[in-house]
Amino acid sequence: MPKINCACGFSLNISELPSPYGSKVISERDFDDIRDRLIANSGSPEALRKAVYEDVLGFRNRGIKQAYVCPQCWRLYLFASAADDQPVAVWQLEQGDGSILLSPTPTSSKDGGPASAQTGT
Repeated sequence: MPKINCACGFSLNISELPSPYGSKVISERDFDDIRDRLIANSGSPEALRKAVYEDVLGFRNRGIKQAYVCPQCWRLYLFASAADDQPVAVWQLEQGDGSILLSPTPTSSKDGGPASAQTGT
């Protein structure tokens, strides 16, 4: 899934890692569960690295969803996992400023509004 073609016409190039358009979404319960597992497995730096890999990045991270936001119209694309090629849901911003969902990038305007670029390529 190297690109998402947004309904507004913006093309989100998500092949760059980490993606400037990407965010992880995690429920409070899943966050607490992962935190507790990390604390329990942090006896040594090696054990902590293994726990981070397994509980956050690896096979036990089923509670962490992948989201991408369009910097042009602020649509939010939610994927069940980063490996999925189709979103499970798409939202369009009804109110406010969606730039809080983006990492600071040169393509974002300084006033916090949508970027003026037409494509993310």
